[in-house]
Amino acid sequence: MKKNEIYVIKLWSNVLLDHWGVDRNVIENVVYAINYLKSIDIKVIIVSSWAVALWMKKLWKRIIKWLDFIESEQVFSSVWQTGLINIYSEYFSKYWIEVSQALLTRKDFLDWERYECMKKVLVSSLWELIIPIINENDVLSQEELTFSDNDELSALVAKMVWASKLIILSNIDWLLDDFPNWNLIKEVNIIDKNILSMVWDEKSSCWKWWMKSKLLIAKQMMDLWINMHLANWKKKWVIEKISNSEQEWTLFIKK
Repeated sequence: MKKNEIYVIKLWSNVLLDHWGVDRNVIENVVYAINYLKSIDIKVIIVSSWAVALWMKKLWKRIIKWLDFIESEQVFSSVWQTGLINIYSEYFSKYWIEVSQALLTRKDFLDWERYECMKKVLVSSLWELIIPIINENDVLSQEELTFSDNDELSALVAKMVWASKLIILSNIDWLLDDFPNWNLIKEVNIIDKNILSMVWDEKSSCWKWWMKSKLLIAKQMMDLWINMHLANWKKKWVIEKISNSEQEWTLFIKK
């Protein structure tokens, strides 16, 4: 572990939400872990998935009658972005840590001036020990400018700041080889046809569909010599263990 490393931590919506809304225990544990990383001179950017998900639960029946799906999603996002950042701010404030928010679209990565401006803002925030919290700007995103998912957004951010690690936290921690073996794969050094064949078929299960996007993102990261960790947020001290090179997940690393 080197000083002044940068980690990009991606939190999937299934990590953040429970049946009633935001799972505050998850937020509390993640914030505690990030405070630990801060204490050992590791800087962190959070990519937080789906601000719309919670309000789709709460407001769907109220407004679906008079808005189409895209408009509904934009309304959900505009309502919940403030709620999500306030919850993060509440828990980080317990450790006297400031947070900032950046809502991005694909256009921000396609336009050089926007790209350089956002890079300067993020890097400056990190050096001021501020935790940037990034999400897609669903309010302004047009269909052709949206990300396929926030994994893609997290990869673009990791590339932008030359992160040392991209950590994707979900409810899955291992890449598994194909049926009937289902062996755990702890480390992947190259994304080739053999690896892709484990998840690549026309009639993919939900797990395989989910894992396809992860492998494509992992290939991008490995080509840039950025390590990617696919980890289960339910494992105790998972972020701290990643920082100490303990391994209970699949690590994508180029050698």
